[in-house]
Amino acid sequence: MNRPTPVLHLEQQRFGERAVIAGDALACAALTAADAAHLQRMPPIMFAARVRAELARPSSSSSSSSSSSSSSSSRWLWLAGPVAVAAALFVVVVPDSVNTDRLLPLVGDTRLKGLMPALDLQQQAGTTTTVLHAGDVVGAGDIVQIRTRAAGATNGVVLSIDGRGAVTRHFPDDGFTTLPTGTASLPFSFELDDAPGFERFFFVTASAPIDVEAVERAVASLAASSSPVTAKPDLAAGLSWSDFLLRKR
Repeated sequence: MNRPTPVLHLEQQRFGERAVIAGDALACAALTAADAAHLQRMPPIMFAARVRAELARPSSSSSSSSSSSSSSSSRWLWLAGPVAVAAALFVVVVPDSVNTDRLLPLVGDTRLKGLMPALDLQQQAGTTTTVLHAGDVVGAGDIVQIRTRAAGATNGVVLSIDGRGAVTRHFPDDGFTTLPTGTASLPFSFELDDAPGFERFFFVTASAPIDVEAVERAVASLAASSSPVTAKPDLAAGLSWSDFLLRKR
């Protein structure tokens, strides 16, 4: 009777660390699907936020340390089965472009998707709409729709820079930075031009009205820097930001 291949060996096959066995193809595919489902439920940046929150929890006394450790351990038992092995091999990396110092705290013991203000971008082609992901490749003439996720922020500014260093303001168009609540599409889509290299979108948010011109100056300074794809905007205190980078073909 053949024994099933150990999960560790399956993972090594998936990542090219062990010779691939034809009979393990279905098991490897199942692990890949489990990983994808897990990452959808808990993206790396969200996982990193939970880790930081756990590390920041104060220890009330040495006598409660053991109980706290036990409770903390129980909170991580959602990493079960084959996904636990994958997670053990997975290194959480938070992109430099994300302002991690301003991540919102956990709510109770759960950090739900959408708690941090961010942009959602979609590509439109006729009647077809495709969700874009950071790092996707787009080209001149593509139609892009921007959606804002306020996630509790009341004010925001949406800007973009391109490979020529041009700065475009997408929101607001009237100077008033009040954001629609929840997730909302900007009232217009736009067509990408032939600027080379990239399009980088910034979503700057706050709990009070924002000086739009000051934000534009900060982003323009970044666009003119030697590293416009990765540099962080120099913004005033009280402002949070996230970005969304698209590559240009």
